[in-house]
Amino acid sequence: MQTMVRWTAVLFIFFFSFSAYSADKASSRLISVEHTIHELQSVQLNEQRRVLVRVPSSYSQSNERYPVVYLLDGDEPYITQVAGIIDTLAATGNTPEMIVISIPNIDRRRDFTPTPSPKWPKTGGAEKFLNFIEKELIPYIDSNYRTEPYRIFVGHSLGGLLVIHSYLTRPKMFNAYIAASPVLQWDNLYPVRQAEQLLPKHPTLPLRTLYSALGDEPPYLEAFNAFQEVLKKTAPQNLDYEFQQFKNENHGTITTPTFHLGLKKIWSHWKAPKNSSLDALEKHYAAASLKYGFNIKVPLYAINELGYHLLQTTQLSDAINALKRAIELYPDSPRTLFAYGNLANAFEKNKELEQARKSYETGLQLAIKTNNSQMQQFFQEEIKRLSNL
Repeated sequence: MQTMVRWTAVLFIFFFSFSAYSADKASSRLISVEHTIHELQSVQLNEQRRVLVRVPSSYSQSNERYPVVYLLDGDEPYITQVAGIIDTLAATGNTPEMIVISIPNIDRRRDFTPTPSPKWPKTGGAEKFLNFIEKELIPYIDSNYRTEPYRIFVGHSLGGLLVIHSYLTRPKMFNAYIAASPVLQWDNLYPVRQAEQLLPKHPTLPLRTLYSALGDEPPYLEAFNAFQEVLKKTAPQNLDYEFQQFKNENHGTITTPTFHLGLKKIWSHWKAPKNSSLDALEKHYAAASLKYGFNIKVPLYAINELGYHLLQTTQLSDAINALKRAIELYPDSPRTLFAYGNLANAFEKNKELEQARKSYETGLQLAIKTNNSQMQQFFQEEIKRLSNL
């Protein structure tokens, strides 16, 4: 009982420290998100393009692969905004962690518009820009980062127009799309006319998800509604779409709810029910793998939560099996320290003291490897205590 109290205290302190650290990191990101800058000489655009790449905090501590978000208008504030939303959703188990690829602008009117406009010079370059993304940027990112074959395209205003244009004309390029206040009225409702022509011809593909939202923006509303009507009549069965209007938002503020709800929509099949069973978790993520088109392991946080729940409710055999599975799937993660501590606890409660000691010893090696002095001290004290029993 005393060990369980001490272990619970260690968990509380560790989680509190992690939360405080996350808050410190988040506050620093109000100015800028940590990212790597890449310079690409584009043959398609005949110019040099700068790209910002932001990887999850766990990237350097694992060999995992990650879905990728491609973000238009990729300077501040959007890179900070999207990164913060992703961090929050991933930390709460609503989405996986993701790599964010931000594409800063050189000439957004040129790059984001599908047809030329007599009102604005240098428009209508969307196809060249999509060629750059498809033939140069995506292969470059896939060659230099550990990516899953699941891509999300995100844009606002003219960027939202390009996002929807890419779905209509290149539906194999991305798996999911988020468009905030898309300029669907462009060129006398060109995207609406385009949808009427192209959607009936769309190939049979795995699931595609499209989420779009509009604020209180009367000039955009007619085209926004007209596009929805076309979707109702001609959308392919593989398209899961949702359009919403938020009348308390405007063109500038609509991005936050759109990006947040769009990501939740896309990953609506991700999060498993809490406190189920290891078998149920395995089945849930096997089904999610089929849904999203790439292999998804049961997330470590989900097994850790399950193992702790089973331990607290004295389902010791099931707890031991779940926690062993966590260690098997994620042997080197700092978060696996929780699994080792809980596993040792479960063994001790089950009167398997030698197995408990071995769990603490292996956990100690991981704590040393991950430079976690607090967990090192705890494991050392528990090994000494068990040796004296």
